[in-house]
Amino acid sequence: MTSKPSESGVRLDIQALRAIAIITVVVFHIWVYALPGGFIGVDIFFVISGYLITGQLWREVVKNGKIAFNNFWARRARRLLPASLLVIFSSLVLCLIFMPASLFLKFVNDGSAAAFYVQNWALAARATDYLQNDGTQSVFQHFWSLSVEEQYYVFWPLIMAVTLLIARVFFKRFKNHLRITVVVMLALMTAVSLWYSITLTKAEPELAYFSTFTRAWEFSAGALLAVAARPDRGPAQRRNPLWFWLGLAFVVAALIRFNTTTPFPSYRAVLPVAGALLMLYGGESLSRFMPRVAFKFKPIKFLGDTSYSLYLWHWPLLIVAPWVLKRDPNWIDGFGILALALTLGWLSKRFVEDPIRFGKLATFKNRNQLIFAGISMALIFGMTSASAAVANNKLLSGWASQNLTPSLPVAAKDTPPHELGECHATPTSTAFTHCEIGVLETQAKHHVLLVGDSHTRQYTAPIVALARKYRWSITLVSKSACPIMDPDIFPRGLSYESCPNWNRDFIKYLEGHKKFELAITSSSSFVTGGYPGAGASFKSAIEKLFLNKGTPILVIRDNPKPRKSYLACIESAGPTAAKDCQVSRDAGLKPHDGLYDAVKDSRGVIPADFTDFYCSDVCSPVINGMIVYRDNSHITNTFAVTLQPAIDALIPKEFKK
Repeated sequence: MTSKPSESGVRLDIQALRAIAIITVVVFHIWVYALPGGFIGVDIFFVISGYLITGQLWREVVKNGKIAFNNFWARRARRLLPASLLVIFSSLVLCLIFMPASLFLKFVNDGSAAAFYVQNWALAARATDYLQNDGTQSVFQHFWSLSVEEQYYVFWPLIMAVTLLIARVFFKRFKNHLRITVVVMLALMTAVSLWYSITLTKAEPELAYFSTFTRAWEFSAGALLAVAARPDRGPAQRRNPLWFWLGLAFVVAALIRFNTTTPFPSYRAVLPVAGALLMLYGGESLSRFMPRVAFKFKPIKFLGDTSYSLYLWHWPLLIVAPWVLKRDPNWIDGFGILALALTLGWLSKRFVEDPIRFGKLATFKNRNQLIFAGISMALIFGMTSASAAVANNKLLSGWASQNLTPSLPVAAKDTPPHELGECHATPTSTAFTHCEIGVLETQAKHHVLLVGDSHTRQYTAPIVALARKYRWSITLVSKSACPIMDPDIFPRGLSYESCPNWNRDFIKYLEGHKKFELAITSSSSFVTGGYPGAGASFKSAIEKLFLNKGTPILVIRDNPKPRKSYLACIESAGPTAAKDCQVSRDAGLKPHDGLYDAVKDSRGVIPADFTDFYCSDVCSPVINGMIVYRDNSHITNTFAVTLQPAIDALIPKEFKK
């Protein structure tokens, strides 16, 4: 067996790679513009995990011909759970003390998801965009990657065991064929998962980011190296150092080229993954051209040793910091957050992780260790529920909950009619749906089309009220995050992959439907902002589908946007929320609604700009005792109803007869 450059059995090159991974992630989170591609550090960790864990399992299979599941899972539990459960508990306490209850309640249940390592699926279920901060990021959000890893630790030994069984069944001398069987299986896993990652990133980018299945290939790539490279037999120390330096170049390229707008993981993740693999492959070389001095540099070794703890601690400190400081942290505050995270990381490793990992608990039977782990996770679940109850009581007793409409606890749920149900397509759905609302078509005097994304649907209540008043039948055609566009000149990268086809289906629907007398639409500037071709595509569609056919269309300018964490601000400010939580008019109107501007002067378009109802020189989230917004993009149904007279005033007289 080839000796390895290590200390205490730990490969120093792997510790250095861990140090690179953790520092890129932490810098990205604290100073995002300093290292815009720093999120690829997580992918490096996945490769390292696949390499090391598979190496352990492979050596066990070669030696014993089987896998000791309880022993493997007990070791993983001792390694991961102590620090993670400590951080979850500490985060719950910090949030209860410093954070407004309305904000804490948005993600308090993530504590349980983190404890049971399903946080990635919890985030995927609510389509969280990890790379964008809307002021409601979960203090447990970073557990998504740990959840993916833990799911790998649970299922990978089982897959290995099945592979071992296949080799036993099909090959008489199975040990001679075991390596090739495992290599083939890993190669298939890598190929299938990478294909799925590429496909899903195009169709459902938020789900793709968090999905275990889109990340599995990164683990299996590391595993493939562990089995195929055969470091126990090959001349690992004589490998060309060029492999290591080439891998480092790949990693640096990813850090520089990628940013928060890069669709990820998809095929782009191949760059950092390949970099990590090459660094692992060449890292054992004893060539004088290897950076051995850097490997032994104490700060590098420290970061490698504490990378897990540092990852756990830095994120909740960063999320809670604004509420402790009473302001957004500046770049200097970032150094304080980093220093505190490093300190807590070292303390938890020194006094929690290592004593449990290598202490008396390690001498217990594996079954008992796993039972103890399950009990600890259940306790965290109970603490999470208790924290939610405390925060809810705090919220209900506050001024904003007692004096504003809708009340603060239900503002986020103050949705318009037809928001729930099957009257619209989701962002990722390929379905085309429509609903008949308003009065019955047989009793209607006029037939009106309400079409657009969720920013069209938020006006459903006042428009339905007008329909009843003037006896309109209304057909609702809507797809979230998908504005009306000309599919032939659809802006590249805009919205979801399903949106162009939805627009094609909409065109076919209009061609097979009798002409509508009036159309109404609005669009989210969060979706269309920053796309220069969006206005031209929207205008082309409006002209072809409505104006050229003599159908007038009411185009509502998108509503202004509130500040981040506006609900938390309202809760904290109480009676002075209308003033203390406002933003400037210019800030509220960003992103700019280029679609409205593109058509507002077109003949046949009825422009509807209600900005003055939200803003004077400033835009407030509280107007006349009403909470204006239900999230950082949409208005509450309560406020939407107040706009009915303004909408009514713009409706042509012929539709009021």
